[in-house]
Amino acid sequence: NSRDKAMFKEALADLDGNRLPPLRHPLPPAWHAPQTWRPVELGPRVQMLLHTAARLYHTTLLAIGQGPGTPYEYLQRRGFSDATIRQEAAGYATGDLLVPALLACGLRIGAAAEINLLDAERRNREFMAGRVVFVERDRNGRVLHLIGRAFAPDLSAKAPKYLSLKEMSKPLYG
Repeated sequence: NSRDKAMFKEALADLDGNRLPPLRHPLPPAWHAPQTWRPVELGPRVQMLLHTAARLYHTTLLAIGQGPGTPYEYLQRRGFSDATIRQEAAGYATGDLLVPALLACGLRIGAAAEINLLDAERRNREFMAGRVVFVERDRNGRVLHLIGRAFAPDLSAKAPKYLSLKEMSKPLYG
C-alpha cells in the first residue's frame, strides 16, 4: 500500500533528521520525590559532555596499549576483538584525565558534576575512575549512557563491580 510506504518514509525522516525532541531517560520510581528527581535531558550540552568523556576514555584505553595487565588485554581475554573494541569505543577511565580534558574543550566542570561524570562531593573525582567503560549509543551515534566495570586493583573491595551514571536509566546489555 503506497500510504504505508509514505508514512514509513516520513517516520524514518523524523528519526534520521533529528526533528524529534531530545530523549529523556525515565528514572526509578524511588527517585520521583520532587527534591531528588529531575529528568536528565540529553540535549546538546549533555551530549557534548558525554561524547567528550567517551572519546577520552576510548583514547586512553588505546594509549595504554595491549600489554599484559592492561585494560585492553583484559577485554581481549574476555573475548572482545580489536574491531569490536574500536567500533564500540570501549574505554578506560584513569580517574585523572577528565577534568583537564573538559577544561581544554571549554566545558564546565559543574555541568559534568550535574550529570554525575564527576563527583562534586569528592573534589570532582571521576565517577568511572578505575573502570573499563562501555558506551551506549543511539542509531545516530549519540552517547546515551556510560557503564563502567571495575578493573583497577586500587579500587576498594567494597566498590561495585559495575557502575552506571546516576539519574539515567540503566540499559540492558547482553
